[in-house]
Amino acid sequence: MSTVSFMDEPGHEDNFKPTVRQENSYQTEPKKKFPSGKVIKARVKEMMIPRFKVICLVHIGQLSSQGLRIGSRCLWDDKYDTFSSSEFRNKSIFAIGMVYGVYYE
Repeated sequence: MSTVSFMDEPGHEDNFKPTVRQENSYQTEPKKKFPSGKVIKARVKEMMIPRFKVICLVHIGQLSSQGLRIGSRCLWDDKYDTFSSSEFRNKSIFAIGMVYGVYYE
């Protein structure tokens, strides 16, 4: 035995509005290059860099007779994607900040 159920009652009004879909612009190149020299000195979010995903990584640690190796991987387009890094160090701690600008369509 097979049954099919659906909602089709008299007086039932559907006020459903379809969601607005935006089409891809197919812009495969940025209009301006990512300003990797400025991102550490300025607040990255205030720069409002269009069409770039901004990824920020900060590593903070204690300086004490030990080593640390930091690495990262991602899909990368040498023509448009870039990064900037900065380092702070005093007698007891270190901090390394990296900001990646990855172009997306």
